Order: sequence, then structure tokens, then C-alpha cells
Amino acid sequence: MKFSFKSKAEINQDLQIVVPNKDIQEQVLIKLKAAQKESKLKGFRTGKAPMDVVESIYGPEIRQDVLWDLASKTFSKIAQEKDLKIVSRPNLIPEKIEEGKDAKFKATFEVYPDISLSKMSKISYTNFSCQISDDDLDKTITNLQKRMSQQTRKKTSLTLL
Repeated sequence: MKFSFKSKAEINQDLQIVVPNKDIQEQVLIKLKAAQKESKLKGFRTGKAPMDVVESIYGPEIRQDVLWDLASKTFSKIAQEKDLKIVSRPNLIPEKIEEGKDAKFKATFEVYPDISLSKMSKISYTNFSCQISDDDLDKTITNLQKRMSQQTRKKTSLTLL
């Protein structure tokens, strides 16, 4: 597993991922054996088809699944190692996929930007203070009582009709 990575300062990032052929072949073989046991091919009993027949039918699909799976796992492992805060799922773009050779992918993704706060001592503000007298408070309460009593009278008169 090889990779190259840009600096963390940019939001849009690219990551080059190389998945070794050895890992691909191991996973493909494991999945082909599982497919062989479950295969129901015409002319063979269930699970008794020869490996070359199973490989010719299911091989390309299994290889593709393994490639994407290994590329995704490699990406997530690198993201954890590099402590990346990823915004969304990466876009995996295959650059070089040849049978018998290492697969190369380019992952494009976005990360959260690094934000640094300036010193709070530089910020100035004006602290406003207000005084509420008991007379002002009584007037406000009385005003609210009058408004609310008028609303309840309207509601009761509608329900009686």
C-alpha cells in the first residue's frame, strides 16, 4: 500500500492509492472459492463446478468488487493514519487497472479547513446595562393582562355561538 498526499492546508485534496497485486489476487481467490461452493451452474451439481468455469463466469465481477473494496479500505486506513477530517465520501477514480499488476487509484475528497482563533484580548466590546424599575414592571404586567383578557373573551364568545 503506497500513497502520496498534499498538504492539509487545502480543502480539496487528492490522494494517490496503489493496491498491490498480491492483495488483489488473495482476495479474488478467497471470493472465487466462496462463489464455487454456492454456484448453481447448468451441467454441474451445486457447489461442484470446476474453478476455471467459476472463474470464467464470476471472475471479472469478483475482481472488480475486490478492487473497489481494497481501494476503499486503503483510503479509510490512510485517512485515519493522517488524522483527516473528511467532509464526504471520496471519489475513487481508477488510473491504472491491469490484470497481474498493481492497481492505481486517485481519490479526490474534501476536508474540513483548519481554523485558528485569534487572541480574544484584541476584541473590544461595550457592556450595556439597563435599569428596570418596579413601576415599569407593574405597567408591563398590567398591559399583558389586558391584552390576554381580550383574547380569551373573543375565544369564549365564539364557542358559545
